[in-house]
Amino acid sequence: MRQRTAGVVGVAAVFLGGCGGSVEGTPVAELWDPCSLSAEVLLGLGLFAEPGTSPNEAGVPDGEWRSCDLGTETQFVTLLSTRLHISELQSAPRAVGAVPLEISTHRAFQYRVVADNQCVTFVERSFGAFAVSTADRLADDAVTDLATVCSTSLEITRALSDRIPS
Repeated sequence: MRQRTAGVVGVAAVFLGGCGGSVEGTPVAELWDPCSLSAEVLLGLGLFAEPGTSPNEAGVPDGEWRSCDLGTETQFVTLLSTRLHISELQSAPRAVGAVPLEISTHRAFQYRVVADNQCVTFVERSFGAFAVSTADRLADDAVTDLATVCSTSLEITRALSDRIPS
C-alpha cells in the first residue's frame, strides 16, 4: 500500500509547479471526478475498486487533482483528473521521453517510469487533463513487462475517452 500511495502522490506532486451524451459521471466543482464512473463501465473494462488513499489524504492539494484507485488482476490502475493544462504536464521533469498521441481528436501523451514499472497516459480536456496511470502490482518482481503496462494504460484511456467530459 505504501508503494501505491507513493505512486499517486508521485504522479500528482511532480506536475504541481459539462457532461452530456454518453459521458459518465459528474464534474466536481468543474473538475471531473474519476470515481463517478459507473461500476458497469469499470467492470466492462475488467477494473475493480482498490482500497486507496484519496489525493487529499496523500498530501495532494485540494482542487488540483482528483483520483480513483482501481486495479486489474496484474496491475494497479489510477484514474486522475487535474486542472493543469496538458502542456504543463508534458513539460514536467517526470515526463521526459513523453510520446505525443491523439485520442478521440484530443491532444494526448504517454510517458514511462521504468524504475517503477509504471506508465501514464494524459488526455487534454476542457477542465485540464484526464490520465490513466498503470503499474505492475509486483514491481519488485517485474512480473508484467513495461510494454504491457503501457498498452493497458492506452487501452483504458481510449475506452474511457468518450465517457469523460470534454
